Amino acid sequence: LSITDVIGHAQPWEVRSLLTKICDKYPGVVSAHFHDTQALGLSNAVAALEAGVRIFDSSVSGLGGCPFAPGAAGNLATEDLVLLAHKLGFDTGIDLEKLWEVSATTGPMVDKETGGRTKGYWLSRAKA
Repeated sequence: LSITDVIGHAQPWEVRSLLTKICDKYPGVVSAHFHDTQALGLSNAVAALEAGVRIFDSSVSGLGGCPFAPGAAGNLATEDLVLLAHKLGFDTGIDLEKLWEVSATTGPMVDKETGGRTKGYWLSRAKA
């Protein structure tokens, strides 16, 4: 059961409230998908975690988005979501360094600047 904020307008309190009710009724099978239009993708992911969600759909470098929503940003970047999960103590089984390396390859593939919100952090660590 996937709950999706397709255009990136959900607020964390709404996400927490709705997903708590759904997770209580359907534990262990609820997933969430967020867009970062209003820079709330990670905040909404935290609200979803607090509600009991443990399955997330995201995309490397935040690629994709909703072509039907004017001004909509891309999807929540997988590298941002994985970093958040690691910082919160979750074991994702994902090698974040390798994920960031993959993310770095996406820009040339689509001929535009790509990367999640943590791109600058990763680049600064790579140069150190």
